[in-house]
Amino acid sequence: MKIKLLIASILSGFFITGCLTNTDINPPTGNNNQNQPAVFDFDSCVAAGNPILKSKPAQCRHNGITYVENLPTTPSTDRIKCQDAQREAEVCAEIYQPVCAKVNVQCIKAPCPPIDQTFSSACHACRNSLVESYVEGECPSPSNVD
Repeated sequence: MKIKLLIASILSGFFITGCLTNTDINPPTGNNNQNQPAVFDFDSCVAAGNPILKSKPAQCRHNGITYVENLPTTPSTDRIKCQDAQREAEVCAEIYQPVCAKVNVQCIKAPCPPIDQTFSSACHACRNSLVESYVEGECPSPSNVD
């Protein structure tokens, strides 16, 4: 009986020691990152040969840090007309993909030019019956307009 207890104690000791030991299965190769280019933004992350996540905006990961592609903040000039199916949407996904929509305003004296208004998504814009079309991206703020 004492022998079984002794063997169980020894095996438990080996098990606990193995669980507490912090060993690296893949030790460093001695590279020490001396020849790797510096990574400080999305472009340098891509240039260093790191994989790119094809999303919008694209993402690149290096040493546990994620760098996000900088997209232009000005809306494109390609206007997209709202389709009937978009206007009939009962619900919209709550994602932020801003659009700059042309909104026909209701006024007392004609003519009233449409105004630009930022909506959180094309779905939200086209559900508004006064919206005729939109471009991707936020509307430029008045201070940014030339």
